[in-house]
Amino acid sequence: SPEIHGTVLFGIKDTIEIEGGLEYWILQDSLDAEEFSASYAILTGGIRLHPSSAIHLDAGLGLYRSDFEWETDAIKVDEAEAKPGVYGGLGIELGALDIKARAHAPDFDDFYIGASLTFLFDLSNLFEG
Repeated sequence: SPEIHGTVLFGIKDTIEIEGGLEYWILQDSLDAEEFSASYAILTGGIRLHPSSAIHLDAGLGLYRSDFEWETDAIKVDEAEAKPGVYGGLGIELGALDIKARAHAPDFDDFYIGASLTFLFDLSNLFEG
């Protein structure tokens, strides 16, 4: 399923950043449904600590929203819910690449682990004249 992901980092000190993120998945139809629409969105905010120049530890809060709507001959589902949760992870920055793995607990009970590869760029360079 395709995903759109954006992260904003704001440095407080050399080793601490405040981060915010938005992830959105357009989920693919794996049910052979006649009508299918599903998405999953995560809004996160937290702290990123850099114990070394390349390694970072992440932790924060999130809002996890799922929307599902599909219909087959036997079943019709129309469901949406939003849950608060937490996340924590570990990452490595290699130049402009950020490789990270995070554990998400969208309902403070169950959890899943996701991994991502992100290209980082400095927005302040866009506004310099």
